[in-house]
Order: sequence, then structure tokens, then C-alpha cells
Amino acid sequence: MKILTLLKIILTLFFIIFFACAYTTNEEESFSTDWNIFRGNPSLTACTSVSLSDNPALLWTFQSNVNTRSSLVVFNGVAYWSSSRGRIFGVNSEGEQVFDFEMETAVDAPPMVHDSVLYIGRIDGKLCAISLEKQDILWNFETLGQIVASPNWVPIGGKDFIIVGSYDHFLYIIDSKTGEEIKRFESRYYINGAVAQYDNYVVWGGCDGWLRNENSAFVSVPAVSDKMVFVVSDDQKVYAMKRKEGAIAWEYLLKGKAGEGAPVICKNKLLVCTKTGIVSMQIHSIMCCVA
Repeated sequence: MKILTLLKIILTLFFIIFFACAYTTNEEESFSTDWNIFRGNPSLTACTSVSLSDNPALLWTFQSNVNTRSSLVVFNGVAYWSSSRGRIFGVNSEGEQVFDFEMETAVDAPPMVHDSVLYIGRIDGKLCAISLEKQDILWNFETLGQIVASPNWVPIGGKDFIIVGSYDHFLYIIDSKTGEEIKRFESRYYINGAVAQYDNYVVWGGCDGWLRNENSAFVSVPAVSDKMVFVVSDDQKVYAMKRKEGAIAWEYLLKGKAGEGAPVICKNKLLVCTKTGIVSMQIHSIMCCVA
């Protein structure tokens, strides 16, 4: 019973963050933007110009009754995520389940939605493309290691391609329509992080160490604005660092355990999901870097 209650709380926190950041007060019950990929955009900046209410209120909760490690994404007002056993849920802005797909295999990775197709990596090493309209698998691409990070997409020569890393040490470029491998790059170690795309470049990291700050480790993916980088550390602090100099501008001590929740920028506010709740802090003079 305690586990189910905890899962309900976690999903509630996810929905508050993602739906609240997408919600606009200018047009009632409308969504001005999607969050259809891990960290919100192909550059993985986790930065949106949409405002968050000064007094956010809980609208509803949804209890899945299953464990999940996957972050959720939002597409056309529907939040999608996978349970650890490979069941994909879709819940709309009213809290109603509108999508249910069972893959029957372990999943840790967040999904991505592009052109009404949901792409998701699996622990068995497969990248799966699922039609949201038909609720059917379009293709599977098999690697030789588990996939634990979100895929991304990149346009090349008028076509869209999916990029994803695997524990088999390779980064893959895959045709989004056919699932055909176009090219692969060897990293010589596990790829457990999502690939960021900006301009004509893609950037990724391997599973070969921590980025550290003196005696603590940065345990979250950063959120990036035009001037600042925000990241959570295992010393229970949020650090704001200047992008150009790398110097720490300020730090904020969180109450309770910080966990590994990655921060999100909603216009002039920074949101951090901890193990005990959501922290919102005011930040000034920033612009979003959204590719």
C-alpha cells in the first residue's frame, strides 16, 4: 500500500510540472506547447518561455498501480510514459486514460513523440516505433545492449532520422519511417544518456564518470538558458552557473533529499522535483535557448 501511494505521489508531481508549464492563462484549458521529448526540445535545454502560475493547484491525480522509471512527455495535450514493465500510458489534461499499449518487456527510458509516432528504447536493446493513431508497432530496431535514454530526432536532407545510444557502445542514426540503420558511431563505452542536437551537431556522453563539484556530484541533467546552467547536486543544493565562465552565480539548499530530479525552467521560474515535493524559485534576466 505504501508503494502504491508513493507511485501516486510521484505521478502527481510529474503532471503538475509538465501540464502546469504547458498551461496558459490567456486561453482557458488550452495548451500552448508540447513537451514531446525528454527535456522539452532536441537541444535538451528544459527551458520554456511559458509562464507558470504563482499559485499552482492540483487538478487531478492518476494512479497507474505500477512502478515507473520513465519521465513523461506531452503531445497534443496527452501525457505519455512507460511503466518499468513496458506498459505505455497516455492520460489527457482531464486525467482520463486515452492510450494503453503493452510491450511486455522492461523499460527505463523516456519516450519521444515525433510526427504522431512514439519512439521508445527498451532494456532488451530494441528501439520501438509505435503509431499513436493505430496503437500498433511500425517497426523495431535491435541493438546489442540496453537502451535507457530517450531517443532524439534530426532532419537531414529533407528527411527525419532518429538518433539513439545503446549500451553496446554505439550511437545509431535510423530512418524514422522504415527503421533502417543509416549509420553508427562507436563510443567505446556505454551510452546511457540522451543525445542532444543543435544546429548541425549532436552531442552525447558516455557512462564513464561524474561531473563533480569539489566533494559533491551533479546528479541531474542540467537546465540551460541563454546565460545560465542550473543543476542539482547530491549535497542537496541547486547550483546556478554562468555558461561562459563556468563560475557559480548562486546556490540554493533544498529541504530534504534532492534525489536525481532534473530542473526545468518555466520562463522566470526554476522548478525542481525532490523526494518530498516540488520547489519553485524565482530567477531573473534569462532567455530560453530552445532550438
